Amino acid sequence: MLLHLKTQSKYLEMETDIYIIRPNVIKEEPIYLLYLLHGYTGDYSNWVRHTNIERYVADKNMIVVMPSGLNMYYTNTDLWYPYFSYYTKELPHMVSEILRLDIKKENTFIAGLSMGGYGALKAILSTDNYAKAASFSGALDLHKLTEKAKSTRKNPFDAIFSKNIKKEDDLFTLVRNNKKPIELYLSCGKDDPFLPDSQAFVKLLKQEGIKHVYYEKEGTHDWVFWDNEIKHALSFFLDK
Repeated sequence: MLLHLKTQSKYLEMETDIYIIRPNVIKEEPIYLLYLLHGYTGDYSNWVRHTNIERYVADKNMIVVMPSGLNMYYTNTDLWYPYFSYYTKELPHMVSEILRLDIKKENTFIAGLSMGGYGALKAILSTDNYAKAASFSGALDLHKLTEKAKSTRKNPFDAIFSKNIKKEDDLFTLVRNNKKPIELYLSCGKDDPFLPDSQAFVKLLKQEGIKHVYYEKEGTHDWVFWDNEIKHALSFFLDK
């Protein structure tokens, strides 16, 4: 069952769209919940339009929630919308109220591609909401992205991060400060421009002793790669 919700967000002060994949019949425990984040230039419909996510979860007792994040890097900004608070605080409350379910943290996961990979890792490192997270082709190094954007006509990072990337927005700092047990899945295509970012991030995960799996596979920054990866991440989340 695919539900399309258009709801008013108090945090964002506007209407926003959400797709939810829900089993036609929810079985007894365990019930799983996956928040699935889109990438830069995308929206809530991307995962349904470009992958087989509905078919992949059809035989699983899993709810998949796909919010819209604009191009805001799932971050609270000083001048714009507080997207981090929206998707880690308000959105879970909405889902619980709408579906009338209270799903355990150990059965709650978050994943995303590119910008969404950043958002997923930031969420698990900054909150206590999720047991596992996955990043596909993650845009993980904000400092590199900001430097690269300086040479372009339009630099969104100055507006989003107020020209100063804070510690709470930097994934590498969050990893170094992490004290809680988490499990991560990361992957990146061998021809993906973000491959060095994933490699550097995984090197730090090893140094900090954070439990993770990492795969470099044939592919680039596209939906062929991400469709295949969400299938593998589902097995990771469900320990299969």
